[in-house]
Amino acid sequence: MLTRNSVWKAWCIAVLSVVGSTILTFALAPLVHEKVTLLPFVLAVLVSAWYGGISTGLAATFFGALSADYFFLKPTFALWPVTQGELALLTLLIGVGVAVSLLTEKVHTTHAAILQSRERLELATAATGVGIFEWFRKEDRIFWTPQMEGLFGLEPGSYDGTSAAFAKQVHPDDRTELQARLADCESRRLPQITVQFRAIRLDGSIRWIEARSRLFYDDSSSLQRLVGVATDITERKQKEIALGNALEKLTESNHRLSLAPRGAIGVWERNSGAQLNWWSAESYELCNAGHEVESSWENRLACIEPEDRERVNREVRTSFEQGRDVRVEFRARRPDGLRWYLAIGESPARAET
Repeated sequence: MLTRNSVWKAWCIAVLSVVGSTILTFALAPLVHEKVTLLPFVLAVLVSAWYGGISTGLAATFFGALSADYFFLKPTFALWPVTQGELALLTLLIGVGVAVSLLTEKVHTTHAAILQSRERLELATAATGVGIFEWFRKEDRIFWTPQMEGLFGLEPGSYDGTSAAFAKQVHPDDRTELQARLADCESRRLPQITVQFRAIRLDGSIRWIEARSRLFYDDSSSLQRLVGVATDITERKQKEIALGNALEKLTESNHRLSLAPRGAIGVWERNSGAQLNWWSAESYELCNAGHEVESSWENRLACIEPEDRERVNREVRTSFEQGRDVRVEFRARRPDGLRWYLAIGESPARAET
């Protein structure tokens, strides 16, 4: 809604622009050999509509038509032309003024909509940390939003917008694969591509980036433009790597367990504070001991090969003291020969947390 000050400002712009156009037309009259040009009045309408909107542009059209009719169309100093040609010229001036006002208003409306959409997009990307990029391949020109620069640890406006500069930000071990993926998509003319790579920031830290892009081709099937969004997936990637390592260890443990004979898994419990110990039936069997043997830690150590006893005792005690899980390998002699065992347990301190 226009305020009183803005309305007065718009009307002042219209009047001043028409006055200026009238003076300019008088100045041009001797140069055009008495052939009057009304082009300055179109300029007045354009200036008024641009700065004041459609109402100011229409006002400038009205005042401009009056000034042109009174000062320049014969008979001069009268408000109505006599000849049909001058009437047609005046009508043309009014038509052009109205058209310019309408078109300028349309430009203003479109520009305001673009600015509003851009503000919403910047707000959304700033809140979510999403960067937007666009690559014009033939010109080797890359556009990054400030959020995109932030993903790579750059200050806003510091990225020089070239593929060479981007390559420097990518981890050396990922550059070849990244280029190969893009070349493969281009050769098959795929419309989309999603890649993950490591980015080296200015402070030396490494972050995982995921980029989703849309590819545009020309008539010769050559890549013309690439537009996409990028996000920081470092935390997610670290969890995926940790999960992969855990699955690998689990697979290794399952493989080792699968090599053991059926029933060769013993369970035992030790409480160092209360000096209470418990062995399962399989544990007695693994120790090659009868059930009448006391389930003490000393008897457990006695089942272990003498060369491994001191090491096993030390590692188990250290795990108890530090509150970490027990994982130790040792040898034990059975009637069928010397065998290797793996003991895995949870310390009391860790179990309580």
